[in-house]
Amino acid sequence: MSVMWDEIAKDVMKDINEENNVFSIGKVINITGSMIEVAGLKDVAFFESVSILNKAKGYVSAIYENTVNISLVEQNDTILIGDKVYTLNKKRGGFGYEGETSFFNSYYSIFLYIYK
Repeated sequence: MSVMWDEIAKDVMKDINEENNVFSIGKVINITGSMIEVAGLKDVAFFESVSILNKAKGYVSAIYENTVNISLVEQNDTILIGDKVYTLNKKRGGFGYEGETSFFNSYYSIFLYIYK
């Protein structure tokens, strides 16, 4: 039994050292259709996956100085101003699929954002 706890402890320490357990938290400040604006998310990347209080999932589609835009890909409940948004430490493709983003998917998402 002790060997199992040693392995768990090693995995936890590895996550802490690699900062895999650090996630950003922000809050919804504006809602426009399937796009939400979020303040407070630090150190996010384009296409990073987020969860909105288990009400919805989406990905970072635009980054500004103090806010980010989130494109929603799945919504289970009504999102409200002030709802917390958590980064999931994963990336999504431009069509909402998890995994690495391709050149085409990146430009397709930017095109959709500009010409919405």
